[in-house]
Amino acid sequence: MQYTLTTAPDLSERWSKVHADEQTHDRIGNRATDEAIRAAADAKSTELAAEREQLEKDIAVAARIITVDRVAPKVWGRVVAENPPRPGDPYDARLGVNTDTFDGALMPLAITTVTDGNGEDVEWDWPSLAESMSPGLFEQIISDVIRLHMERDAVPFSLPASQPSPGSARSSK
Repeated sequence: MQYTLTTAPDLSERWSKVHADEQTHDRIGNRATDEAIRAAADAKSTELAAEREQLEKDIAVAARIITVDRVAPKVWGRVVAENPPRPGDPYDARLGVNTDTFDGALMPLAITTVTDGNGEDVEWDWPSLAESMSPGLFEQIISDVIRLHMERDAVPFSLPASQPSPGSARSSK
């Protein structure tokens, strides 16, 4: 499973503004009947396009693409055992682990790679990644990793039913 976040959310906001301004100047240039207005709008649009392209490069560098996978069953069991639920905490009781410590113990083991938006490996640590996440993304990634470990593997069809019966393998000659 992959998740994407940014370490520089201000770049996304800036990109949105520059992109909107670029589109506005494109429209002005396309609709202007006065050559001077058209030329000024086209020049500004070109300037904004260059700024947008640089922002896109910066956004790719600031992006973090996190890939997670299951850990071995014994590792999962050890992490669960080392982070028991706190007595009297209903959220811990529901998940069966200490929700304040569990992600810090599990996620460094479940994350297989972290790259930037250009696919380049980046140095990372779980606390920094978690701090860069929105609360919604944090909940999603933790919930998905827990679900990965709690699901039962299954073949999506009946293996015995898909095996040819002894009579079906004979020729009808």
